[in-house]
Amino acid sequence: AAAECAAAERAAAERAAAEHAAAECAAAERAAAERAAAESAAAESAAAESAAAERAAAERAAAERAAAERAAAESAAAERAAVKRAAAERAAAESAAAERAAAESAAAERAAAKRAAAERAAAERAAAESAAAERAAAERVEAERAAAKRAAAERAAAERAAAERAAAERAAAERAAAKRAATEHVAAERA
Repeated sequence: AAAECAAAERAAAERAAAEHAAAECAAAERAAAERAAAESAAAESAAAESAAAERAAAERAAAERAAAERAAAESAAAERAAVKRAAAERAAAESAAAERAAAESAAAERAAAKRAAAERAAAERAAAESAAAERAAAERVEAERAAAKRAAAERAAAERAAAERAAAERAAAERAAAKRAATEHVAAERA
């Protein structure tokens, strides 16, 4: 009985030792599993952080590329706008120059037309004055000729009147002489 009891105790002790060893083994396995889980979680977290960092870097690169593209597009648009403005300014300047040239040409044409009209008017006035002078000279010549004719006619009339007066005076003298002769003859006959 003592031997059996001792055997039973040894068996119990071995079972207890085996259970303890099994418990320690299970605890070690659990600890290993927990460490593995922790290491896996840490690896996953590190991988997630790395992926997040990569995504953030990719997003920053994309944002930088988009900003660069926007800046390039804005620069190109600004250059195109500057080219358009320059072209519009050149066109406006050319149009203004053409308008000024046309205005100057029109003014020159008007001035030339005015000068030509003034020259024609002056020539017409000179011609009219020359014609008037010629008419006045012709009228003076006609008036002088008429005055000369009148003077000649007056002289001829005066000469005729003087001749007629002289003839009348001679006739009267002859008649008076005849009367005196007749009177003297009658007186002589009476005596």
